[in-house]
Amino acid sequence: MRDELSPTLIRRGLRTRLIGQDITYLRTVDSTNTVAARAASRGAADGLLVIAEEQTAGRGRLGRRWESPPGVGLWFSLVFRPPDLPLTAMNRLLMLTGCAVAQAIEQVAHLSAWLKWPNDVLVNGRKVGGLLGQAALTPPPIGVNLRRGRLEIAPGSRRHCLRLPDRPPARTGASTPVDAWPQAPEVRLESLNLTPVTLPPGPLPSPNIGAEGVWGRGESLDWAIVGVGLNVNADAATMQAIAPHASSLLVERGQPVSRVRLLRAILESIEPRYDALRAGETERLRAEWAARLATLGQQVTVTTPAGALEGLAEDVDADGALLLRLPDGRLERLLAGDVTLRTT
Repeated sequence: MRDELSPTLIRRGLRTRLIGQDITYLRTVDSTNTVAARAASRGAADGLLVIAEEQTAGRGRLGRRWESPPGVGLWFSLVFRPPDLPLTAMNRLLMLTGCAVAQAIEQVAHLSAWLKWPNDVLVNGRKVGGLLGQAALTPPPIGVNLRRGRLEIAPGSRRHCLRLPDRPPARTGASTPVDAWPQAPEVRLESLNLTPVTLPPGPLPSPNIGAEGVWGRGESLDWAIVGVGLNVNADAATMQAIAPHASSLLVERGQPVSRVRLLRAILESIEPRYDALRAGETERLRAEWAARLATLGQQVTVTTPAGALEGLAEDVDADGALLLRLPDGRLERLLAGDVTLRTT
């Protein structure tokens, strides 16, 4: 079954006011997350949906490739612009999206759906989908100091890359001679005629006068992207070829599922949860997510960059961290890792 997706079909009957109302539809793309991040950095609206029939370089967690063949899955990304939320809200966006995906699967495909910490979607114990997030931070107030020929810039957003003007900066409406720069007191950014530029990949240049740019960090989310990959109507042979240990809704259900109906249900399930997040209802979201996690209450092995840990997956906190009870009784808080169930 190859049911078509299009902005017209997606919007038809879609009961949201924000999520998915603005749509970028692509036949083929390298990664919807890449397209969504590019759009977000250029000011895309909250709730933008970027969806493709096929991804040629889809990404999973930890840099893994996500196979996304044409016409049989849902490969999409959503742009979120939550106001004044901390970086930890990125995890909460993943949590609420995972719950929405699971609920939509149950409503449309009539299959019991679970989540595996941190971002896998399970049906009958087999992975049918996953989520991937990325984010950018807002800039804090920025000040510039010019002392002894050095340009010192307080941390700012990675979006705010700066180049010095050719002419000396002015402060309080008066020109500051070049020979007076080393003695110049703090100069506010808005008094400098700075030009945004794009830095190439690689190490950041030192913030000397004449340096091409400076990246920094803010304290709250400017925008966030949540990407979703869901194997919908891939048959058993296709799944065996692209992901032998995974499955699809078609394989688990025995009959195809309407992708457009499932997508609408996901978007409609995300919106009230996003509203709850923006209203500060983090405990409600945490409790719902915890109830969906097949990982909790299980003896697991968690592989992290620092090594493997074994213990009881006891709970999760409001930021999405797994609380792992180690054999010696200590409670370890983990924000990332790969989980496998211990069979012995």
